[in-house]
Amino acid sequence: MNTEANHSRQVRQSPAFVPLPGSERGTEPGPSATPGLRAPAPDDQEIEINIYLRRRQPVPERLLPGGPPYGGPETGHGADPADIELVTRTLTRIYDFPAGTDGNGSVIAIIELGGGYGMADLQAYFPSLGILVPKVTSIGVDGAKNVPGADPQGADGEVLLDIEVAGALAPKAEIKVYFASNTDAGFIDAVAKAAHDSPTPAAISISWGQAEDQWTEQARTQMDEAFIDATLLGATVTAAAGDNGSADNVPDGKNHADFPASSPHAQACGGTSLLADPHSGRVASETVWNDSTHSATGGAVSDAFDVPAWQGHLSVATGTAPATALAGRGVPDVAAVADPRTGYKVRIDGSDMVIGGTSAVAPLWAALLARLSGASGHGSGLLQPALYASAPAGTTGAGFRDIVTGNNGTYLATAGWDACTGLGVPVGTALAGRIRGPVPAITAPGPDAP
Repeated sequence: MNTEANHSRQVRQSPAFVPLPGSERGTEPGPSATPGLRAPAPDDQEIEINIYLRRRQPVPERLLPGGPPYGGPETGHGADPADIELVTRTLTRIYDFPAGTDGNGSVIAIIELGGGYGMADLQAYFPSLGILVPKVTSIGVDGAKNVPGADPQGADGEVLLDIEVAGALAPKAEIKVYFASNTDAGFIDAVAKAAHDSPTPAAISISWGQAEDQWTEQARTQMDEAFIDATLLGATVTAAAGDNGSADNVPDGKNHADFPASSPHAQACGGTSLLADPHSGRVASETVWNDSTHSATGGAVSDAFDVPAWQGHLSVATGTAPATALAGRGVPDVAAVADPRTGYKVRIDGSDMVIGGTSAVAPLWAALLARLSGASGHGSGLLQPALYASAPAGTTGAGFRDIVTGNNGTYLATAGWDACTGLGVPVGTALAGRIRGPVPAITAPGPDAP
């Protein structure tokens, strides 16, 4: 099986508030925050990065949940790269990353299934942010290796986005990039190698995935077991929730959760649209990211995994029915900015561009966790039991700013957890206070466990 990666394009124009990062692809307008209506899409779409190695062409929007295509005129509200403040000076303020932390002493593992990076890009990019180039190491798995320069608008974009977001937000963390073949075995082997490396990474960032039913049950099980190992060792797996809304690019009229984000042992990362002043960090608005069914945060209820105990008190809302109890593992758990109309300023194969997606949210959360790990001296492992324990239905608890406006096609943003942005976006200092102490290890099921 070839697995997809999740991100987007370069844009222009500069509003008073710059909507920060974005994701994958999408030229069609998409559902607005009100079910049945459509929000206008950007008119400047110069660079679009598609890393859909399995399905190169998007499924027609009329075949996906969320309604017919919008037929009105397109408008844009993007931002030129020159108008976007450096990520270390903006997102760390917007999401309140704890002062005095920088990831020193921590490792961020990044899983890649193609493409590569060249040191020339990193040596140009990080000094432009006013920081030293972090230690970045390429690790081949099962014969795969770092191959930069062959696919600047595809897999190279994913690789460099992941490295540059993680390195910019946790500049003293060591970054290890595990390259594997784009197969079930390659993907699983890369996760296992990262989890068992020494020292154990604080976070394992994954921006690759696709709908659950496009995986075999055996592959899902083996990947989930690799995640269990990682969490037992103290690593937190951050996984992109997908960039094709609640349908996850499957044309059967149903909703689909993206895997591996839907594993109950991965922290699933959804996406938002953010309007913020890049200089002060003041947030004007943050809503569910949804430009179209091909450019919207993933999020759904899993058909493959049962409801974890820590989500047993939750319900999920759609635009057509009252909220109902979760029937499976709910995705995502957390979120951050991922709107492709503007994005993270990155450098890819010698060119500066603005891209994003839930592909950027996974390394953002990995960077935050690396900073917390560096400060506490230990990893956090499986965080969800602690995060959900203090978030009764309809609330998010300390450490999160709730996102209550928008939808991702079928599912609505609501107070507390929802299948669009999970518990919300991070408030890093408050989150640090919640997970500062040692996190109890989870216990793997024994042979007689049900």
